[in-house]
Amino acid sequence: VDAADTEKVQIVLQNVSIDCSDHAALFIKQADKVFLTLAEGTENTLSSGSSYALGDDDSNVDGVIFSRADLTMNGSGSLAVNAAYKHAVVSKDDLVVTGGQYAIKAENGGGLYGKDCVKITGGQYASPAENGGGLSGKGCVKITGGAFTIATGTDAIQANNAEKADQGYVYISGGTFDLTAGTDAVQAETVLRIDGGTFQITSGGGSANASIDKSGKDSPGWGMWGPQSEQNPSQDAESTDTSDSAKGLKAGASLSLRGGTFSINSSDDSIHSNGTVTITGGTLSLKSGDDGVHAGDALLIEEGTIKISQSYEGLEGLSVTIAGGNIQLTASDDGINSAGGSDTAKQGRPGQNQFIVSEDSEIFIKI
Repeated sequence: VDAADTEKVQIVLQNVSIDCSDHAALFIKQADKVFLTLAEGTENTLSSGSSYALGDDDSNVDGVIFSRADLTMNGSGSLAVNAAYKHAVVSKDDLVVTGGQYAIKAENGGGLYGKDCVKITGGQYASPAENGGGLSGKGCVKITGGAFTIATGTDAIQANNAEKADQGYVYISGGTFDLTAGTDAVQAETVLRIDGGTFQITSGGGSANASIDKSGKDSPGWGMWGPQSEQNPSQDAESTDTSDSAKGLKAGASLSLRGGTFSINSSDDSIHSNGTVTITGGTLSLKSGDDGVHAGDALLIEEGTIKISQSYEGLEGLSVTIAGGNIQLTASDDGINSAGGSDTAKQGRPGQNQFIVSEDSEIFIKI
C-alpha cells in the first residue's frame, strides 16, 4: 500500500494465502489509515521467510504485516500470521483490533506491536511466541474484550515507552486471558490498570521456581528467566529492566486493580509496582515464588478477596494500609511487611527489597 498520506484504504481478505520469502507479506508504506477486514466465514494466512532483503527505504521492516500508517484489523473471519523473521504484526502508528480470530506465531519476535498504541476491543487470539513477546505497544496497550491465549518466552503483554509520562501504560477492562510468560505476564512501564476480566497467569515457570527452597536456603537458579536465561543470568529481580523479572502483574509507577478474577502462579512477585499498588475490588488467588503483593511506595487495599497460598512475604510496601476486603495469606517470612522488616536478616536473598526506613513506614489496618 502506497497511497497519499490523506487517503483511507480498506483491504478485504477472503480465503487468502500470501507468503513472501524475503519481505513483509503486507507492507503499508504510506496512507492515512488502513483497514484490514477478515470476511465472514473465511480462513486467511499471511507468512514470511526467516530473512528479509531490505534497502535504505525499508530497513526497519520487521513484521509479516508492517504498517507505517494507522492500522485497524476487523471483521469476523480468521487470520493466521506466521513470522519466521521477527514480529507478526507491526504498526508504527496506532494498531487497533476490533474483531476477528487470530492465530499468531512469532518465535523470534512479538505478536502484535504498535509503536504509539495497541487497542483491542474484541476478537479471539492464540499467540505462541517462544522466544519473543505477545502483545506489545510502545505507547500503550488497551484491551476491552476478547479471548487471549498467549505463551511467550518473554513478556506476554507489554507497554514499554518510558520516554513520556502519559505513555507506557496498559489498560484492561474485560476479556479472558490465559497467559504463560517466560518473564513478566503483564508489564507496564508506567501505569497498569485493570477494571475487569478473567486471568489465568503463569510467569517464570511459576511458584515452584521460588527464591527460597523448602529448606529455607537461597535457590541458585532463581532469577534466570526467559529464552536467553542460561546465557544471561538475571541481576537483582527488583531491577527496572523488564527482561530480568518474572512477575505476574508489574508496573513502573502505579498498579490499580478495580475488578476481575485473577489466578496468578509466579516465580517472582505476583503483583508488583515500583510505585503504588491500589486494590479496590476483584478476586485474587496468588501463589508466588517471592512476594504476593509488593509496592515500592504505598500499598492500599480497600475491597476485594485476596488469597495468597504461597509467598516469601505476603503483603509488602513502604507503607501498607488495609481498609477493607477479605484477606488470607501464607508466607515463609513476614505476612504483612512495611519498610523491609526481617528482609535485613537475610542479606543477599534473591529478590530482596532494599527499603529505606522513613517516617512514612507504617502498617495501618482500619477495618
